[in-house]
Amino acid sequence: MTGAVTFDMVFGIGTILSAIVGVWLRIEYRIQQDARPLASQIAALQAEIRLLDKLLSEHKLYAAEHYARSDNLQQMREEILGRLDQITGRLDKAFAPQVTHRPRGGA
Repeated sequence: MTGAVTFDMVFGIGTILSAIVGVWLRIEYRIQQDARPLASQIAALQAEIRLLDKLLSEHKLYAAEHYARSDNLQQMREEILGRLDQITGRLDKAFAPQVTHRPRGGA
């Protein structure tokens, strides 16, 4: 390409550059459109995480207030077993055969 630059050459290069810029802008627009829903989804998920975290902490507090701890259960179990041993001992004494001594007499 030697010689003078004509208006047709400038117009052709401008057309090609315009097409490239147009395609580029269209791709960029679609990327931005796809990114917007992702940003709103991320915000919604973060809000849901905060809500679930709050609900979990409330449930932990409820469980701590309304359910017995394992060491308390162990202590209650030992107390109940001790009382049952006492009751068993009393029942054994109550129903044990009475040994009576009869006098041997030589009459």
